Amino acid sequence: EYVDGQLPVLLLATMPYWTQLRRFLAESYFTVESVERIVSDECVGYAGTYDLLGPLHENNWESDIRDLIDVKTGSVPRTVGAQTMAYARCLPGGIGVIRRWCLRLTPECYRLVPLNVKASGRVDHAIDRYDERLFTAAATVAAFRRQYQSSVESVACPTS
Repeated sequence: EYVDGQLPVLLLATMPYWTQLRRFLAESYFTVESVERIVSDECVGYAGTYDLLGPLHENNWESDIRDLIDVKTGSVPRTVGAQTMAYARCLPGGIGVIRRWCLRLTPECYRLVPLNVKASGRVDHAIDRYDERLFTAAATVAAFRRQYQSSVESVACPTS
């Protein structure tokens, strides 16, 4: 933790973000069931690591709902919906309904951004379908590019 009696510069620089994360956990009563878990789909050909999974306080009474949260310390990219859908596709089927969120942390505050959640707190399945189509299209293009690149590299040039 300390180096020569001083906090490392990296730790000092990230401390405000950790403070906001701890504040979110305390204020939301989010129950962490798993953190930084690697998930993968060999058939589609991808892997990733989600940040947080568990129930938010308002749905603790509904055991079939889980909240998947991706933490960002910068702006919230438009691709985070497809990114979290990729993680959600790899979760065990018995979990039930997955609400997806992006937790944006700044040194001053946090903001929980709904990705597939309506104002009522219910999942918008149309957004789920869109994010899944977007992700699978991107994964398909990436697989094609990998396959095409390897087949092009294997073609020998004619010698003169």
